[in-house]
Amino acid sequence: MPEAKTLRVLLIDNEPSTQALLESSLRSLGHTVTLAEDGAAGVELAKRDPAPELLVVDLTMDPKGTELVLEEISLDPRCANVPAIVLNVQRYATLRRRVGERPRVTLYKPFRLPELQNAIAQALATAPR
Repeated sequence: MPEAKTLRVLLIDNEPSTQALLESSLRSLGHTVTLAEDGAAGVELAKRDPAPELLVVDLTMDPKGTELVLEEISLDPRCANVPAIVLNVQRYATLRRRVGERPRVTLYKPFRLPELQNAIAQALATAPR
């Protein structure tokens, strides 16, 4: 089996228990994780070097709205094509109305490690090149 690529992941979530679970899960998969507790912090961290290679963003964590957070991050040319996974407890139709077509990958809470792995693989496979 080929070895999975180690990613720099920016995790934006304001719920400590979800942050801890995701951070632990992502690190167990060999990824480097940077945490942001809200959208403003996430945008600032995305602008730092090195840029993230994957975004994991909670849909309801920011009053500004996840779509605006993702849009602001994508304005940085280094982050324009960074794939994103949105964490959600809502149905897919509601998610599409809130964040449009991008991101294409949703990870529903609660999740298991194989579901996280599949979401990462989907996000990387569908990311613009």
